[in-house]
Amino acid sequence: MDSVKKNPSSSSATEKLTKILRNREYVKRSTERKKAYYEHLESENKKLKIIIANADLIHKQLLNVHLQLTPEQNQFLINLKNDTFKQETELTKQFTQIQSTLSTRLVGEALRQTGDDTYINNYMSEMHISMGNLRAMEEIMQKADGLRAITLDKIHNRFIKKQFAMALLAISAYLNRITTLSYMWISRPKS
Repeated sequence: MDSVKKNPSSSSATEKLTKILRNREYVKRSTERKKAYYEHLESENKKLKIIIANADLIHKQLLNVHLQLTPEQNQFLINLKNDTFKQETELTKQFTQIQSTLSTRLVGEALRQTGDDTYINNYMSEMHISMGNLRAMEEIMQKADGLRAITLDKIHNRFIKKQFAMALLAISAYLNRITTLSYMWISRPKS
């Protein structure tokens, strides 16, 4: 009977070794799955970039065919796009800076609350400054709305009515395609 009994330390060591080997195999398979998934995502990302590039190209060719732009009108659109982009970038920069300042002030003030008269005076001063920042943010939003209106007005004045209407339809179709691509990407099957 003694020969039938196994050595307890040998059995325990064998079980540990088996468990370690199973864990290594699991980690290896898991790593391979993650690598395959990452490669799949990279592939899908490349496909989407190609689709978007093609959509941009088609959009420009829709635009040029349907609008029948003259070279001067085409150059006008390029210049308008560049000018508008610069202005939008500047407005976004200003808005972000004010928003950051406002957040920092409000969080900083909340951390300094003491309850005495000094706090109340500081609070009123900070509130006044914060209200000024909010007014500045509102002015930036109004400037952005004005920029959109001015841009559309410039296009309207430069093109005949049919071209302007076709441009608005082309822009709408382009935005719908981009939205559809976004929804397709979000709702794609997760493997």
